[in-house]
Amino acid sequence: MASFLQIFYDPAPVFAQVRERGSWVAPLVAIALMTMLFGFYVSRTIGMENMTRRFFDEHPSISNQMPADKKEEAIRQSGSPARLLMGSFFGGVGVAVVTLIVASILMMMLAIMDRKPQLTQMLGTVGWSMFPFTVISCIMGVLILALSKDPTELDPQTLLATNVGAFLEKNSTGAFVYSLASSFDLLAIGKVFLLSFGISKVSGIAFARALTLVIGLWLVWVLLRGGFAAATGI
Repeated sequence: MASFLQIFYDPAPVFAQVRERGSWVAPLVAIALMTMLFGFYVSRTIGMENMTRRFFDEHPSISNQMPADKKEEAIRQSGSPARLLMGSFFGGVGVAVVTLIVASILMMMLAIMDRKPQLTQMLGTVGWSMFPFTVISCIMGVLILALSKDPTELDPQTLLATNVGAFLEKNSTGAFVYSLASSFDLLAIGKVFLLSFGISKVSGIAFARALTLVIGLWLVWVLLRGGFAAATGI
């Protein structure tokens, strides 16, 4: 339990424990649960129907393909308790899947660099690197929603103004540019540095090499995300 606090101010012993024991269950379960609970809170506070209606307004190419009555039905059904629970559940599952994918890619890349970490070690490294920023994001999000005069007017995608995209007009900015701007996020940069530090401690490579590896993978993700946004408009 001490690791949940220590990761904020002294992460080296936490990653040393990951290297020795390959501990990954605690951080992964914690970030998945926090994502589920925060997603449910956001959906209930802003209103899933409001979020769905905003999505259709921002993506007319999708909205125009649906008859008006079908669109209204989809908006109404999105706010059902079952949909809210399912959305929150799959949000947590999605975080766990992303963690597994990132850990697997890092394990393969480090193997190319003549390091052979175990998958459990990489899962623990990625999980602990994500944990403090998940906590920060959830706390900031809850405070913003709680202090807002009308939370139903808030956009969950720009709820935390920690990236460049939050200060751009989405409708007048190209999808690719907006995606790139949204990717340059202070919390994401923090994750990059903490993950690099964790990799250096767990695998034994120099921090500079770990940072180069993580930044390279992050830039690939940013470009893929931007390309998807440009191709689909989402």
